[in-house]
Amino acid sequence: MISRLVEGSGGVTLAAANPADVSLVASGAVRVFGVTLVGVSITAAVKLLFTAALVLIVVLLRGAALWVTRRLLGGQVADPRRFWARQGIQVVAAVVLLLGIVSIW
Repeated sequence: MISRLVEGSGGVTLAAANPADVSLVASGAVRVFGVTLVGVSITAAVKLLFTAALVLIVVLLRGAALWVTRRLLGGQVADPRRFWARQGIQVVAAVVLLLGIVSIW
């Protein structure tokens, strides 16, 4: 079981209850109980963190844009101007997410 992350001059080290249980291999892969976990590495963790941050930022910006659109256009929900403004915002958010995720991974 991992008890804490220890930061040193050589990078981040996983400190376990039993030091032989978890280790980082020179290639950046994580080894648990002597088994190298495929696809689990520091690089993958950083990419996952960047992806989560990108999704959060795009969702917040999309919400802000929808709020501004609602305030500026007013009217009924079925108003064609509001409908197409919402559609445009959704498409732009989807394209930004798609391109961002593809560029990260």
